[in-house]
Amino acid sequence: MVSPLAVKLRTRKLAYLGITAGNLYALATAGSLMGALLAGFYLVPNWGVDSIILCLGLSLIFLFIIWEIINLKK
Repeated sequence: MVSPLAVKLRTRKLAYLGITAGNLYALATAGSLMGALLAGFYLVPNWGVDSIILCLGLSLIFLFIIWEIINLKK
């Protein structure tokens, strides 16, 4: 459900719809591959699951605060 919405938001002209969709799916695939390799071979063995979840949660809160600050200026 997120991917079609991302394509719709990212596409500027209808003529570039396929290129935009392909680029977004390629980026998502590369991110998934890097995330799986990083998590499986580095993060879990060195940090443990609890620390990873805590860091991800704090990162999301931090990004949300930055997003809100940026949107308040508009």
